[in-house]
Amino acid sequence: MGSLLKQKFLNIINRDNEKEVKYLRTLHEIFIKIKRPFLLLFIPILLLLLMEIYFYKFSPDDTYIVLRYAHNLFLGNGLTYNSDGKPVEGYSCFLWVLYSSLAFLFNIKPLDFIKISGMILSLINLFLLFNLSSKFDNNEDNHFIRLLPIYLLCLSPNYALWAVGGLETQMFITFLLISTISFLRYRDKRSNTNSFLLGLSFLLLSLTRHEGVLIFILTVLYHVLSRRKNFLSELKAISYPFVIFLLPYMIYFYWRISYYGYFFPNSFYAKNQHFLGTVVSNVGFYYTPILGLLVFLFVFIIFAYLLNSKNKQQVEGLNYLLLISLFIVSLSISLSSWMPGFRYMVPAMPLVFILSKEGYKNVITKLNDKTISRNLHKITVKMLVTLFVLAFIFSPLIYLTPFTVSRTNHFIKLQNSNIELAYWIKTYIPQNSTLALGEVGFIPYYTEMRIVDIHTQPLTDEYLAHNGFNVEYVLDKSPDIIIFKYEEIEKKFIREELYDALGNDYTFLFKMHFSGSYSYYIYKHRDLKLIAGAMEDLPKSASRSVEVLRKKYNQKGAKI
Repeated sequence: MGSLLKQKFLNIINRDNEKEVKYLRTLHEIFIKIKRPFLLLFIPILLLLLMEIYFYKFSPDDTYIVLRYAHNLFLGNGLTYNSDGKPVEGYSCFLWVLYSSLAFLFNIKPLDFIKISGMILSLINLFLLFNLSSKFDNNEDNHFIRLLPIYLLCLSPNYALWAVGGLETQMFITFLLISTISFLRYRDKRSNTNSFLLGLSFLLLSLTRHEGVLIFILTVLYHVLSRRKNFLSELKAISYPFVIFLLPYMIYFYWRISYYGYFFPNSFYAKNQHFLGTVVSNVGFYYTPILGLLVFLFVFIIFAYLLNSKNKQQVEGLNYLLLISLFIVSLSISLSSWMPGFRYMVPAMPLVFILSKEGYKNVITKLNDKTISRNLHKITVKMLVTLFVLAFIFSPLIYLTPFTVSRTNHFIKLQNSNIELAYWIKTYIPQNSTLALGEVGFIPYYTEMRIVDIHTQPLTDEYLAHNGFNVEYVLDKSPDIIIFKYEEIEKKFIREELYDALGNDYTFLFKMHFSGSYSYYIYKHRDLKLIAGAMEDLPKSASRSVEVLRKKYNQKGAKI
């Protein structure tokens, strides 16, 4: 009796057209039967847009550094941070700064302009990703397989976060995908049009972020070395796109050197002082969740190579994606990344997802192999396929959401405190005053005052970036207001020296606590006269108490 029931059950499983077995079909098989790919895209894109709306309030302080440069450019002050001082290259996204200035030109709210632009670019990038991914697909691949990289990207909260973060991430991804597509087309068919597009796309990539130059050099080297049998002819052929890239870029580079005076942007010198500490902290804390995700996805990448049966041309294309992905990941670890969402690593994710898709295809092929099917019941294979699909699709969401959301909420609190403090400064501090602080984004942008950057990585101060922190230099600037961040004093960062040197020249005004151990301590110069009503109308989170700071540091000279 038992054997008859078992046989009847297996017969039901094998009759795919029977209504009784609908509940046994796996997610993978359901997707195969959908003929219109746009139906498969609706839910993932909807989820992406919902995440972008959820993160819309997130605006890191660096976003306002870009907007301050863009505003000064619009006002005719040039690409400078302090309009009355020597130009300092405190940004690393030239093309994005130029684009952001359009908001002021057309009288559009700047923050909304760059956020909505990022959202639009994030959708454009999905179609560019599909175009690039399809170059490795076969005619027999179903729509679900073809769209798998898009699903993964749409379910990545850090991709959504940096669509609305207000920085150049999405623009960089756009030009990275266009450059990669152009390069593969150039390898398929060498023509004047493809050569021109190759040079132009890498030019735009490099003007968006400086590492685009390194990616272009890697691309040229990969091209000539992968076809080293015809080394001289390939080198000669690629000289045309190289010239298209080089001539405009050298004009831009000459302008940079003559305008700012240094080979690298100021951020390079500022961050280079803490290079080793940055690498250790990034690997140990900031990038732990995404490295865990990449390890999981690289398992599928291994399958892409061990089980690959593609032609040589496709394999060379996959090798190129792997090279660029590893370069971006390696570079990201060396860059300072205090902001949530793994900003510098996000551009590598579309390429990694394509590589992972190829590995996934090979896994599915092996699971459905006849030799395996003879050893396992068909239902077991279906269950394995379903598990692979679910784990693969939702891995970005599972790995990245808790870390991204928690750190994003922290920075939203910081942003709200900056808004409160900036409004108070704008209202009660004379406009011609000088502020010394480390958060040189929103407060300087909103107040439009002269700034002395006393951050541990002073992006907007040339002297401190090149020479390290110097108390005498800061005090010689005679800042009217000095804003300390207690969290950084507690960790014995550079501003402790400045705090100890205040003496009788500065008077404590109030502190603002906004998250965890993060607090602002605001001091004013003795000669600064506040506008009437300042101390009666303090920000909501302000307090006159300094017990915590007095307990840790003996304030012999500073007045309370």
